Amino acid sequence: LREKLKSRGIDLPVFVGMRSWHPFLSDTLRSIHEKGFNKGIGIILATHRSEASCRRYKKNVEDAKDTVGAELIQYDYLEPWFENPLFIEAQADQVRQVMKNIPEAEKESMAVIFTAHSIPITMNEDCDHCRYSEEYKKSCSLVAAKLGIEDYVCAYQSRSGNPKDPWLAPDICKVIDAVAEDKKKGVLVIPVGFLCDNVEVLYDLDHEAHKQAEKQGLKYFRASTVMDHPTFVNMFSERIHNRCIQRVGDYGKQA
Repeated sequence: LREKLKSRGIDLPVFVGMRSWHPFLSDTLRSIHEKGFNKGIGIILATHRSEASCRRYKKNVEDAKDTVGAELIQYDYLEPWFENPLFIEAQADQVRQVMKNIPEAEKESMAVIFTAHSIPITMNEDCDHCRYSEEYKKSCSLVAAKLGIEDYVCAYQSRSGNPKDPWLAPDICKVIDAVAEDKKKGVLVIPVGFLCDNVEVLYDLDHEAHKQAEKQGLKYFRASTVMDHPTFVNMFSERIHNRCIQRVGDYGKQA
């Protein structure tokens, strides 16, 4: 992203802060504060909005600022991008890459399963702050349309918490079981709800879901997440570029 911004004539530093692993947000905010920055553009690396994947991150940033004495730093967050054409194209292209490895004769008997992290139904229904399942399904429909896929399932994975609490469903492993009952020969999994191949992709999908598919006698294929796909990176550079132009215009109006 830093290099892509430079190619647009924007020489801005790019920092990464995380909630649960290094570099932690507090360490990142301390570094930003020590360098003397007081304004920035925030990018929340979660495709679909919920309390856990959006609002809580903004609070984490505020808490980190307080922890390191950087309360005056102001962040302007990018708008949601779950239906941005560049994001959709990047994910569709990752699917195309894995489809090259599927024989044409097998594609007709292949079930397509999109997947995203499940969240509690109560959180999903917090409509003042969350459009999670709605945004997720929109991403699925746009990627499917881009690829000419008409039949697919929007599944969920990686639920946690109290097993008695209702979370978004269907679970991907149960979808795989249903696919087998429907006499399909394989599954193509598209983790559109994840931006990188993290543990919830590498273990929950490539181990647990894969194992479930093998148990049912199904071939298993999984598309990559968008990660550092050039088109995905370009989406962020384009949005930051436009935001910088907007800011310059606003300053001119104030002057």
